[in-house]
Amino acid sequence: MKEEDFTIIEMEDILKTKEIADMTGLAQSTVRKYAQELEKAGYTFKKDETGRYYTKEDVIIFTQLKDIRDKAGIKVEHAADVVVTQYKRTTQNMSPSKVPTEMENQAIQIQQTKQYIQKLEEALQQQQEMISKLEERLERQEKHQDLRDESLTQVLREVAETKKMLAASKERKWYEFWK
Repeated sequence: MKEEDFTIIEMEDILKTKEIADMTGLAQSTVRKYAQELEKAGYTFKKDETGRYYTKEDVIIFTQLKDIRDKAGIKVEHAADVVVTQYKRTTQNMSPSKVPTEMENQAIQIQQTKQYIQKLEEALQQQQEMISKLEERLERQEKHQDLRDESLTQVLREVAETKKMLAASKERKWYEFWK
């Protein structure tokens, strides 16, 4: 095989943002945003002096990211983490001769999505428990404040009564003044 033939094959595998967008059904701006999030999560794209370019493998990554976002309804950052983690696991466990099929990729993706959803549910349960504890504490504080308010009101009434009694005892009748 000549070097020219190798270059032609490589050029055919290079995809632009618009092509990725067309293949995945995403907007071009969304493809760029997803690419940035995937890079933050540790995925590397091929780059040249003009910027990123994509391969057919990247199409699968974008499709998985889109599917996770659609099915699980999670943020792009979290979905990118799931996809990159899944990608790293499959590439580490994969022998060069065994390329995962789409079904295997989807099964792995579903499993990881289930694990992520389970973690979210656990976090939600912990938050609900914390909320109920805080509600109980707030209730106790409100009862304490009500008792304090009642005590204060009672003391104020007693003080007012005492003042009246003092005023009444000190008050002299005008005719007693001359005595």
